[in-house]
Amino acid sequence: MTATFEQVEYTKERLASMRKSAGLTQAEFSSYMGVRLRTYEDLEGGRSTVRPVHIRAAEMALIYISKNHSVRAIEMPAYLKDVVAQSYANCFIDPPTK
Repeated sequence: MTATFEQVEYTKERLASMRKSAGLTQAEFSSYMGVRLRTYEDLEGGRSTVRPVHIRAAEMALIYISKNHSVRAIEMPAYLKDVVAQSYANCFIDPPTK
């Protein structure tokens, strides 16, 4: 069974995993998420609570990165792969392959 949006854990480990899957630094990923670097550092470092809005911003960052930067090696959660595949289908664009 694949995770759905409602089943995602809102943890610092989850956030770090998403960033690392894209091979980005904290500064790069925070920029894609639209948050300040200090905010991101506090989230991933456990000094601030990771909330659903942060995970959603990270998900949107991964989708943006995969679609607009042709990142093929990104390890995206299965439920996000479905979103990306559907977005390509809606745009009549072939999705990137590994």
